[in-house]
Amino acid sequence: MLEKMYLSGKIEMELTPQGTLAERVRAAGAGIPAFFTPTGARTAVQYGEVACRNDENGKVSTSKSAT
Repeated sequence: MLEKMYLSGKIEMELTPQGTLAERVRAAGAGIPAFFTPTGARTAVQYGEVACRNDENGKVSTSKSAT
């Protein structure tokens, strides 16, 4: 059910690697409003080639074609 809702665009979800989550908590506790982590750099995620949604017809779209 969660997968269907996500793929149809009814809900959004952010998957965060554990190290990035820990850095977010540390930075927030130290009063640092922003930081950079190269988790998805030079991957299909960066270039928008990962299937992320289904359109009304059930066709998989990438983040490039969804924008």
